[in-house]
Parts: sequence; C-alpha cells; structure tokens
Amino acid sequence: MIGWRGRIGLLVPATNSVMEADFGKYLPDGVAAYASRMYKSTEVAVEKLEEMLSYAEDAAKLLTKVGIDIIIFGCTSASFITGLEGDKAIQQKIARTTGVHTTTATTAILRALSATGRNQVALITPYHVSVHRKLEELLHEQGYTITTSATMDPNASKDVEGMVPEQIYRYVKANVDDNAELVLISCTTIRSMEAIEQLEKDLQIPVITVNQACIWDALTHLKIFDPVAGAGWLLQHGYDVK
Repeated sequence: MIGWRGRIGLLVPATNSVMEADFGKYLPDGVAAYASRMYKSTEVAVEKLEEMLSYAEDAAKLLTKVGIDIIIFGCTSASFITGLEGDKAIQQKIARTTGVHTTTATTAILRALSATGRNQVALITPYHVSVHRKLEELLHEQGYTITTSATMDPNASKDVEGMVPEQIYRYVKANVDDNAELVLISCTTIRSMEAIEQLEKDLQIPVITVNQACIWDALTHLKIFDPVAGAGWLLQHGYDVK
C-alpha cells in the first residue's frame, strides 16, 4: 500500500509547481502526499487571494477519495491575509466539509517558529509589498521581532517559480542581518527548501521555509519522527521540542 504510514492531502494553488515536488522529495519512506488544485489568478493582489478560498472546499472533497489522514491548505498568503481568525476559519471549514484534520501553511510556520525557541526573525518573501506587510503584522502580533524584512516583490506567480535555489540563497544571504536568530522564507511556490542546508551552514542559524514547516507539521500530527537529511534543523531536531 502506498502511504502505509500516512497519507497527506495538499490543497495547492493551480499555479504552484513546487509544493508537491518538495513533499515527494523530502517525505520519509511509507508516507505519501496527494494534491488537489485551487484556481488562482496570476494577479498578485489581496482580493485575488481571497477569491481562491472559494475553491478550497471542492478541492478538499476530491482529496478524501484517496483516504488521507491530514489536509494542508498550501497557500501561505491566502491563509494569513485575514489574520489568525481567518486562518482558523479555513481550517474549520475544510475539516467540517471533509471530516479530516486540517492545518494551513500559516499554522505550520507559526508552530515551526515556536519550536525553534527564538524570537528575532529575518523575514524574506517573494510577495507583493501589500501582502508582505500582512505577514509582518501577523508576526508582530505573535510577539516576534523582525530584524530584517525584505521582499523580492514579483509581478506574478510565474516569476516566483522561475527563481532557482542559487538566486534564493544569494538574496537571503544579502538580506539577513547579524541580529537575526532565525530566518523565515515564506511562500509554498518558491524553491527555498533546496537552499536551506547551505544557508544554515553559512548563517549558523535555523532557516524555516513553508514547505519544510508543512512537512514537519504533518509528520508530527501523524506521529512520525524520522529525521530528514538535507532539510534543515527543523526536520532534524524540531521533533525534540514539539
């Protein structure tokens, strides 16, 4: 049986080509991920992110056909755009529709940040500045101090997907200050997981990315604590403090 230890359902924006690939590469043996897609406009705007939420329930219903154990709403920006209350509402709505435990990318990163036990965050995103500011606000509300706040500010999702890990590495390295205790690279559509290991070696602090945090959050829910090579501090040591 494929996914004999656990099956994870991913709700991903239609334009996202990265999240499924990361799960396929980094999940432990015996754990499988299945994806369902939500329509998403290529326009980067708050109202377009909110529009995508209307497709989530139907996409989630399709995932139940393969017998999944947990659903992850895999668009970070859409899950934080209306704050924590909005994030909780997404989880409750999908869980009520499917009968399956549901989490979100935003919930996963907040749990991951908490697991590090650190407070001084260097925040890096590829978001439009209006969306980037919403994440800043959420982190401030949760008690984090943002030492660096930088956005690559692309014009559309295709620009995000075109970024290679080497570009992400160089951008992050250039925008992390000495006061940072950890780095958060947001967005499920960016190939940041492939840059984690080298960034942590060179910066000497934990690097949290959204797909990494989602994998960790799903595995801890499934009570699977296998360390994952090449995926950073969180998937090696984050289980110890969950």
